[in-house]
Amino acid sequence: MASKYKNKTLIAIASIIGIIIFALILSFGINKSGEKGLIKDAEKYMEEEEYKSAIEIYSRLISKTGDKTYRDKKEEAEKLEVEKNYYEIGMKKIKSDEYISAINSFSKIDREDSVYYKKVQEQLKKIEESIINEAKININNDNTYLASSMLNDYLRAVGKSEDVEKLLKSIEGDNVAQVDPTDEKEKDNKKKKTNLKTEELPKDSSKWVGKTVEIKSGKANLRNDSSISGKVVGIAVAGDAITITEIYDDGGRIWCYGKITSAKTGETETAWISSKNLQ
Repeated sequence: MASKYKNKTLIAIASIIGIIIFALILSFGINKSGEKGLIKDAEKYMEEEEYKSAIEIYSRLISKTGDKTYRDKKEEAEKLEVEKNYYEIGMKKIKSDEYISAINSFSKIDREDSVYYKKVQEQLKKIEESIINEAKININNDNTYLASSMLNDYLRAVGKSEDVEKLLKSIEGDNVAQVDPTDEKEKDNKKKKTNLKTEELPKDSSKWVGKTVEIKSGKANLRNDSSISGKVVGIAVAGDAITITEIYDDGGRIWCYGKITSAKTGETETAWISSKNLQ
């Protein structure tokens, strides 16, 4: 009788243990299933570059499991979130033509294995192309001072560029760097601004001599000769005026010689200027 009772007790204990084991297995399976779902969601957010959401999920997984793998993944997501912000700031700067600011923002992304590093390299190439193209337009308009300034600013931001350095070297013969548009005569605010009476440049260049016209370019080179290779002897700015006494057509552009009057100081000087700066 005692033996029979003992057997029943063992069976009951075995049943309880079995139920507990089954419950643990079931619970483990549910947890694993939930963990897999979280992992899948996190991976989806990473692909969609929604790093903040991925970070939240990895934080939950770390709390549930303490697994170092999830800590590593969370750290990667945090780095990508920061890089994403720098990249987006840079792209906004590009849209507003603030190339140097864009470069400065992009420079914060220096991990070569980052997806944003590759994107940045593509944008930097486009920025360099834009800088070179704009500089060439200014050179063609005989505004090598502005071209030189743009190229130098770019080199200061990126450090080195063979194409930009080559273009900059090609205009060094203009002695642009030796001419400071903020020299003493421009700094002298005590002198009264001169009210210059100007007129529009006639379409017929044969009627230009004797006309006083406004200089339209932001900064324009004044030269000692009617040639792009002529030495730069000064800088005129928008609002200054020239009274034309002579013109020369070199077949590609028309050069104007005459008295240039500063709108700010009233001071004058005689030099050649490309007519592209007057239109």
